[in-house]
Amino acid sequence: MARWTLAPAGALLFVSAACATPPVVEREVAERPISQGGLEVIYEAYRHMRERYVQPVAISKIANNSLKGLSALDKSIRATVTRTRIQLAYNGRTVRSVSRPLGGKTYEWARRTHEIILAAERVSPKVRKAGSEKIYQVMFRSATKGLDRYSRYATAAEARNRRAIQEGYTGIGISVRSEKGMTKVVMVMPGTPAERAGMKSDDSIVGIEGQNIVGWELSDVVRKLRGPRGSRVRVTLERGEKAKKRLRVSVQRGRINPHTIVYKRLGRIAHIRVLRFSANTTTDLVKAVNRARAEIGSRLAGYILDMRNNPGGYLDQANSVSDIFLTGGRIISTRGRHPRSRRVYWARPGDTARNAPIVVLVNGNSASSAEIVASALQDNSRAIIVGSNSYGKGTVQSVAPLPNGGEIIITWSRFHAPSGYALEQLGLLPNVCTSRRTPNAQAAINRLSRGKTLTRYVFRTWRQRIRPVKWAEKLRRTCPGRRSIAQNGKDIDVAVATRILLNPSLYNAARRLGQAQSAKLR
Repeated sequence: MARWTLAPAGALLFVSAACATPPVVEREVAERPISQGGLEVIYEAYRHMRERYVQPVAISKIANNSLKGLSALDKSIRATVTRTRIQLAYNGRTVRSVSRPLGGKTYEWARRTHEIILAAERVSPKVRKAGSEKIYQVMFRSATKGLDRYSRYATAAEARNRRAIQEGYTGIGISVRSEKGMTKVVMVMPGTPAERAGMKSDDSIVGIEGQNIVGWELSDVVRKLRGPRGSRVRVTLERGEKAKKRLRVSVQRGRINPHTIVYKRLGRIAHIRVLRFSANTTTDLVKAVNRARAEIGSRLAGYILDMRNNPGGYLDQANSVSDIFLTGGRIISTRGRHPRSRRVYWARPGDTARNAPIVVLVNGNSASSAEIVASALQDNSRAIIVGSNSYGKGTVQSVAPLPNGGEIIITWSRFHAPSGYALEQLGLLPNVCTSRRTPNAQAAINRLSRGKTLTRYVFRTWRQRIRPVKWAEKLRRTCPGRRSIAQNGKDIDVAVATRILLNPSLYNAARRLGQAQSAKLR
């Protein structure tokens, strides 16, 4: 089954930081030498990349990029694929040359790759010392880097950590991304050690236990943050956009439960925050909606569905969350090269919220599944969107387990909003933008009241983007993506959403603005 990964290595990789040993004991796959089982691992990785990637990719390109990765272990090594041969050079001298496979048989390319790696181990002490897992890591990450920014290789340890996120784990309770060599905090989960220690979204982690971590891989940062439950980790942070303030916090690691829904009553309004999309998100969201209706009763003015800083999650949960608020209509469509990647998802009758008004909050860190839900509710005129442009993560990843315990994560389809436009690179355009010349909530409300907000022309242009476009950033500047939640210490988005829900005329005006003008599907 195709699943979302939380994001890509090298671009905006979202991982749960400080996740330690999973709460359940898993059988780990022991690391075996490349000579034993290596061919099977390489073959399965190559096969998945070739068969499932969203665009046709030559097996020769996959193999060539994989072999280039060996030089990351030893700069004296150079592997090249020519028109007739695959050659390995060490210190400028050819040490192994094998014939290039005729045709495009994946297994033969995997077998030749395996031969070259074994030769590299024989001549290079550095490659020999690295071990099989490190070899797989540099090879497959080099191969997937040549595809797109979301395709990647996850080591066996990273794969276990991903599963731990769904089941609960020991850590500090944050999500992070890599940005120009810096480790940025995307989200601080409510009620976690990180929140109690005062960590905030958009903080940069620059040191752990007094050690400078700038430029580190995210997996290494996560490993450094790990530790036994109850132990402490000292984290150095930088905060602020221009005049950066350096802070040092001590965080006591604890059990992080995979709750994804946080409900809070705001008078006549139910504020429901969706942190990410895990296996139980839809079930927990229905419980929150029912709880709000029971508590507030007939005075309920509406719901704020807060998906700011939500990095995404499972595709099936995005569809089921959308479905509980819709009585019909298209939710999302996915289009790729593999036959199983081309699907259309439709809503079924039944609205859990009983047609109560909904305002969805998004920002520049709202990605993948969060964008699916927001676009489905917006295009079906079921909710209005408040905030800034979302991230624009409009692709689905297929996860393939490998015999070594690692995973190849490959982009295999793109998804399109109900009105037809491609979310990839573009993201979601809010009905009410709060990132353009908005010093406070009242200013945004005044612009909406006077009709001086984004025009129908902008929405029409946006929804004509059937395929990702290189100039998407120019269009996105109409409502620039904002990553922080608070502005000058105030949550303007919640304030705007509250006023709109309490004023039906404002709500209807905002909804009319964003009503779908469907692009021609093709």
